[in-house]
Amino acid sequence: MCYSTELRLLQNAIHPYNCHAGLIFAQHSYLEAARLLEEKGRSAQVVKLNSISPLDVDTVAACSQKTGRLVVAEECVDAGCVGRRLAAELALRGVAGLKLALVNLGDRFVRQGTVAELRALCGIDGVSIARRALEVMDGG
Repeated sequence: MCYSTELRLLQNAIHPYNCHAGLIFAQHSYLEAARLLEEKGRSAQVVKLNSISPLDVDTVAACSQKTGRLVVAEECVDAGCVGRRLAAELALRGVAGLKLALVNLGDRFVRQGTVAELRALCGIDGVSIARRALEVMDGG
């Protein structure tokens, strides 16, 4: 079920959470990001995928078309990530004008540290995801 809001936060079960900007996919930090956005007077819908294969593109397409925004945050490298697969599937379905941001590890080597340190370093913690979501909401 999709609600009209500012942002969609996409995760790996469907959790409705009001929003207007897109979707964010993350394992842990997406709820923190949604909470931080709410504190700033912004809203986000959290969408949790039950599986990545097969990928539930229908739900993602329906939700992202309501806002025109999609943020996909993942704890993985960029090559072959779910966000890229979703972007390709949405393009094949003719979803046009979608503001899309992928938040992931890119192609860099990640040094050692605690999970919290590494999430912050790589920009996939709740604060970083919320910051990127605000950029998408505000047209960046």
